[in-house]
Amino acid sequence: MSKFSKVGVIGSGSWATALVKIFSENDTEVLWFVKNPSNLKFIKSQNKNPKYLTNIKLDLDKISVYDDINFVVNNCEVFILAIPSQYLEESFIGLNIPISKKIIFSGIKGIVPEHFLVTEYLNKKYKVPINQLGVISGPCHAEEVAIKKLSFLTLGCSELKIAKKIKENLTCSYISVEISSDRIGIELTGILKNIYSIAIGMVNGLGYGDNFTSTFFSFCYQEMKNIIHVMSENCGDINESVYLGDLLVTSYSSFSRNRKLGIMIGEGLSVSAAKNKMTMIAEGYYSSKFFKNKIISASIDAPIINLVYNVIHEKKPLKIYLQNYINQKI
Repeated sequence: MSKFSKVGVIGSGSWATALVKIFSENDTEVLWFVKNPSNLKFIKSQNKNPKYLTNIKLDLDKISVYDDINFVVNNCEVFILAIPSQYLEESFIGLNIPISKKIIFSGIKGIVPEHFLVTEYLNKKYKVPINQLGVISGPCHAEEVAIKKLSFLTLGCSELKIAKKIKENLTCSYISVEISSDRIGIELTGILKNIYSIAIGMVNGLGYGDNFTSTFFSFCYQEMKNIIHVMSENCGDINESVYLGDLLVTSYSSFSRNRKLGIMIGEGLSVSAAKNKMTMIAEGYYSSKFFKNKIISASIDAPIINLVYNVIHEKKPLKIYLQNYINQKI
């Protein structure tokens, strides 16, 4: 199976930078959209990102960096979205060419405000057919990819031929790639695991030990599994790495920004103070508000999501709400 010869990457954060690195080292020409002029200038002159994965040198013989999203989209065979979900619409403001015939993969693990899933947003607003859309997901922190730690990714796409080609662009000595038809379930997992990671962080911040934390994690996993089974008609095996593994790494890794946010709240910082201390965006903060309404409309019982929502958006007391949840389990 041949690979795509030209891949576009939209975004300049840590995951976008990691993807650019993988593609360029895998003999793929990369067209990289970097919106910020000073970041673009620095990358071109220093061969590295000034803000994210700053120790990683990039091969600019295979990477072309642009501030024109139309040029990147128009000249690549497939493009990857790797930006915080709440900035997706803003990033597309300058887009004035049709994208309905493009192949697009989302590496975003969050919701588009007022629209929900990224792939659904692209399908409804830009008329991109579902079989031209996919997601890149799995337990894969950019920081470990950057130093070539073995990592497993999964592509969620209904069109097998497209998924197989992208797999060839990503597979290398430190990246293993699986293919799944469960685009919706995988995209949901990428959103939900951030919310549950905040909850796990809150438990850590309150000082609970490994015993209860592991039990609470199992409650999170069960709740996530129930939601995915209800909302994804083509649900895969939730025990696979793209589901369970992604939840695990986000809940326990020191790299997890969502867990860090939860820990600070658990330790007593206000939500606004904790957010201000974050150097990167914790997607779970934004996703929890939208998902709260989604589970209500779908009549899904999700007490942990309700807990996170009430604490971080309604400013409810964490200790009391968590104890109420624990009492229901005893």
